[in-house]
Amino acid sequence: SPLTATSAAGIVRAELTIDRPTIATNSSNSSNSDQQGSACPFLASLPSPPLVKVPWHKRFQQLFAPQQFQAAVLAGHSGSMVQVPKQIGFTNFVMPNDPELVREAFAGELSGTTLQSNIESFVNLMGEHSLVLVQEPRHKYLRGLLQPAFSGSAIAGYLPAIQQLVTRHLAEWEAAGPAGVQGYDGLKLLTYEFIISITLGRVYSRQEVLSLSEHYKHWTLGFLAWPWLDLPFTPFGRAVRAKQALLAHFQEAVSAARAKLAAGQQVPGIIGILTAAVDEEGNT
Repeated sequence: SPLTATSAAGIVRAELTIDRPTIATNSSNSSNSDQQGSACPFLASLPSPPLVKVPWHKRFQQLFAPQQFQAAVLAGHSGSMVQVPKQIGFTNFVMPNDPELVREAFAGELSGTTLQSNIESFVNLMGEHSLVLVQEPRHKYLRGLLQPAFSGSAIAGYLPAIQQLVTRHLAEWEAAGPAGVQGYDGLKLLTYEFIISITLGRVYSRQEVLSLSEHYKHWTLGFLAWPWLDLPFTPFGRAVRAKQALLAHFQEAVSAARAKLAAGQQVPGIIGILTAAVDEEGNT
């Protein structure tokens, strides 16, 4: 009989090998909540989700047209999930076909929510120690360090700066008068300034925001770039240089925040909480 949504969500980690699932047992049923995923005899005894073979060239849809790709994969299948095999340049994965299963999967602690990729440009630009790529138990450890910066009280502390930033942008849009504003561009600029200002705890000039957003644009354009040649004139090469520029800026901000904390000064923004974070072993 097929798995119920609750049991499937409780035991299945969305990480498959080419021929069988890799399972992370629920922490409530395991003596070691940090243990790595292992083959589960219970799941191994059940029928595997239906295998959907997709032509290799259509796998690019999952990157550029994910909704159409999802509809094509799930077409004609009524079970709770299906699996798509590994192909050159693409990992294998399971895709849920049941809203209840999706709801249950996201209702509790999202352990094991990491991404595995064999796209060299993406891995290189994100960094192997990025939170979206690092695996358990390191992923859980890093989530624990990040959590205080996103607690209710922490977010409440960011609200004055958020309100000031949004009010300024709204005033600029209103001042544009009959000339109007480009909605998409305006919201994109607001979003990016919101991210860097609240994260790094300082006010940025418009020129600084535009410069950093340009680096961000080139960095993200390199995620799926090919060929993977680090040359000044290739998209991947430009992305590598944009990443280096962003990292240099963030490292400078972190160093400044640590110096202020060492001097007994308060550091606003998310960076202030993260640089002051101490793990259970006293590491900063």
